[in-house]
Amino acid sequence: MSNRIIDTDFGVQPDFAKIAEACGCYGEQVVDPNAVDGAIARALAANERGIPAVLDFIVARADAADLRALHLLRQKLSGAAQAESFMEE
Repeated sequence: MSNRIIDTDFGVQPDFAKIAEACGCYGEQVVDPNAVDGAIARALAANERGIPAVLDFIVARADAADLRALHLLRQKLSGAAQAESFMEE
């Protein structure tokens, strides 16, 4: 796993679903996690009709420091799991 963290802050975020619709595709913006399954089903249905689909998932913004801490925690847990697996052999 790489130690590279990528963090870009766009001042304005385009509506990718609207851009898709303007290009003749199916576009849907998904904000509610409970709506993911339905959005995927609608996108797949569009694909079955020969229409490309774009799903624009709106997610919470994470701070780069939070991502770095999460990455380090995952590395630490992964190392601990590998050591435990080695000890069981």
